[in-house]
Amino acid sequence: QLLFADPLSVRLLLQHHGSWAELPDVVAAPLLDITTLRQDEHSRRRFKHLAYLPLACSFRVAELDLANVVDAQVLEHFGPELKRRAERRLRAQEDEEL
Repeated sequence: QLLFADPLSVRLLLQHHGSWAELPDVVAAPLLDITTLRQDEHSRRRFKHLAYLPLACSFRVAELDLANVVDAQVLEHFGPELKRRAERRLRAQEDEEL
C-alpha cells in the first residue's frame, strides 16, 4: 500500500531543506501515527501534494518524528502545531484504553 508523509511532516522537511527539489528521496524517522485514507475530493484538497492519486485509491499518511532529522529552529517554528499533535495522539491513546 502507498505510504506518504503527512502534511505537517512535509512542511517541516520543506522548511529544513528549502524546496521540493532539495528534499531527500528517503527519510529515516520513527513513525508517530499512520492513517489509512481513500482518495476523494476532500482528501485531494487536504493533501495537495497527493492530488495526483486517482479517486478511490487507498493510501496511508504517516506522521513522522523528525526531531533528529530537521534542525532545532524548524522544530521551534512548528512547536505549537507539534504540541497540538502530541496532545491529540495522547488523547486518542487514552480513549483507546477506556
